[in-house]
Amino acid sequence: TEALRLAQQKMESLRAYAQVASNSATPHIVNFTDDVVSSTGPVDSSLPPTTTNATFSRTWTATSNPSGTEKWINVTVAWTDRTGQAQNVTLQSVISKFDPKSVGTLATGAGSSNVRRPKNRNINIPYPAVTLSGGTQSAFIPPPGNVAYVFENSSGNIVQSCTGLTATSPTPRAIQTLSSSGTTVTVNSSGHTFVAGNSVTIAGTSNADFNGTFTVIAPVTAGAFTYNLNQTPASASGTGGTATLYATLLVEGLDLGASNAVCTTFLVPGYLLTGYVRFDTSNAPTGEEPNNPGAINATLPLDAATPFALDTSNQPTTYGNPSMTCYSQRQQVVSTNNITPMTITNVSLSGGTVTVNATAHGFSTGTTLAINGTSSPVFIGSFVVTSVPTPDSFTYTLPPPLPTSTRTATGGTATRVQRLTIQEGASVSGYTTVQSKFISYACVVTPVNHDNDTPPVTPNRWWGRVTLNANSNTSEGTTWTIGNGNGNYKVCRFSADYNLNGAVSNSEHPHWYRGVTGSLDSQNYLIIYRSSSQNPNCPTDRPADPFSNQAVRYSDDTTALHQPDSGAELSFQCPSNGCGSKNFLEPSSSAADLFMN
Repeated sequence: TEALRLAQQKMESLRAYAQVASNSATPHIVNFTDDVVSSTGPVDSSLPPTTTNATFSRTWTATSNPSGTEKWINVTVAWTDRTGQAQNVTLQSVISKFDPKSVGTLATGAGSSNVRRPKNRNINIPYPAVTLSGGTQSAFIPPPGNVAYVFENSSGNIVQSCTGLTATSPTPRAIQTLSSSGTTVTVNSSGHTFVAGNSVTIAGTSNADFNGTFTVIAPVTAGAFTYNLNQTPASASGTGGTATLYATLLVEGLDLGASNAVCTTFLVPGYLLTGYVRFDTSNAPTGEEPNNPGAINATLPLDAATPFALDTSNQPTTYGNPSMTCYSQRQQVVSTNNITPMTITNVSLSGGTVTVNATAHGFSTGTTLAINGTSSPVFIGSFVVTSVPTPDSFTYTLPPPLPTSTRTATGGTATRVQRLTIQEGASVSGYTTVQSKFISYACVVTPVNHDNDTPPVTPNRWWGRVTLNANSNTSEGTTWTIGNGNGNYKVCRFSADYNLNGAVSNSEHPHWYRGVTGSLDSQNYLIIYRSSSQNPNCPTDRPADPFSNQAVRYSDDTTALHQPDSGAELSFQCPSNGCGSKNFLEPSSSAADLFMN
């Protein structure tokens, strides 16, 4: 009984969330053998002195699991009994690195705390953003812009904008002829100046199999270069077309300080606002229909210079005016059927380059692959093939921070990613099925420093209503108009009380944003058409009900009219005693709450 009490005491001591050390000589394991409890001394200074009938030796081991999220604890208390026989009791347990008080978030969510998920950074950082040297920041260029934005990986806030990281005004180069040998294409284009690693868009050739965006393997001569296709083309030759540099100097591990970038540091960190715009103009849409790719029509262009605007006219004047810069691009999702997993023999890391050995893999430079199931999770993820040294090997770049110990792995699979998102109208060899079309957008909103401190002491906030600007310039493509008349379009926003708390928060896409203190994603819109024969309303849907005894519903595709403004929804200056006409999607808080005083 005394030995068991001593073992339990040590186990509870280790659970106190002090550092549970690891032995540097034997990684992940530490043995403590000097904890001898006297037969007359106090076991614990916080307890009364005790008297025991033996001298106990207490030892324990702490072993880390491979991911470092748990410590496996083994405590043994040994003694010699009155007959001279060796005796011991042993307790085993697992200690998580996470404090038990956080367990409640498994059911209720972590509130406003930021979650770090993809690429070990804040979830609000766009996935294509590259991790910069040092591993604490990432950079992203919203297409089709030429400004790179630098994010803090921990918070997801934007701290810098940089120019000089994209090709300026790329000039299309005329193609004379193209020829292929297997999957390798040689392009004759006099004076092209492309170098290995450049992304080049091939368009307008007589052989459609050669069109798409590819990575240059090598410049053969001053008038020719090569790239790889995903599969052998039906015809081995082609003529005409253009080759255009689609280049960015953003690469994983880039050292901004050593680059030619010209960067401006934000005095007040910016917040990202992102989402999608879909179009359903064929008929009167229903609630579930907007999520059906077959019902989504081709996109219409937004205004090229200012696709979105920020209306701050009704916000409290004491908070000043935030600023917003937006980018948008018409995109499409394309898919391939060639997704046979290739077995990986082994993987090795040298510097930031990963070499994968996989017999007769069939991949080419520029192919996007999903790596899964390797013996070390370090190498698992989605990567772009950077080179193909042999038919049985390929390489990709592992983003920082690089592992300090794990350099090799075995097993696993490499699979061509089934779906890619590309610019609308572009093509990628082997990806022939268009799944859906939409506009993606990204806005950088710079809030106001309300306490005028550097850095700000309290979180900065912004208020405003974000509106779409339809294209009205005939030189920029199809024109269209948002309005109530026949032939006009309505803007619906995907918005609902998803967490069933009786109000629509900023993350649930309200009519007016109030006191935004961080990035917002999935702020999505649906465009519908009004004709002389039909005037559809913004589609509504039933709330999600994953526990229904009938048809299980995991999503709520409800939308609400956003433009033209109905005039019935709550504005910033609605007094607490005069908000009876507010839309049901808006908060029912008092004016003081809305102002976030």
